[in-house]
Amino acid sequence: MIKENPKIVCGFSDITSLINVITLKTGLVTFSGTNFKTIATDETDYSYKEALKRFVDKSLEIGVKGEKYLSLQEGVAEGELIGGNLCLMHEFAAGKYKADFKNKILFLEELGLETPPEAASNFAEFMKQNNVFDEISGLWIRKL
Repeated sequence: MIKENPKIVCGFSDITSLINVITLKTGLVTFSGTNFKTIATDETDYSYKEALKRFVDKSLEIGVKGEKYLSLQEGVAEGELIGGNLCLMHEFAAGKYKADFKNKILFLEELGLETPPEAASNFAEFMKQNNVFDEISGLWIRKL
């Protein structure tokens, strides 16, 4: 029914499961990003400004000017983006809803307050044991 009636689906964090299963089962494009509730209830105007930057200015610039990023391995990677919340994405490494990570750029986000370091380590190790990191073209990690 979703494939026959496509709509824009956008979210992050908990919505990771929905957007990845929709893409997996239907082939439709979904979006990882802020949602309207977040724009309306954020303590800062960051989400609002980022939404305007994408949808009004049509900018593909990521992050805030002057913000520092740490690159563990320099280079260029190309591929379809797949990912979302680490504690949910690790579940796509195996089983009934195993995602196709081959030649994709995996992005992972995690809210540090909700997931202790040992749990994040376990999630990443599970992905490693299921060869996710051997299949991807690139990896982008962001701690919220």
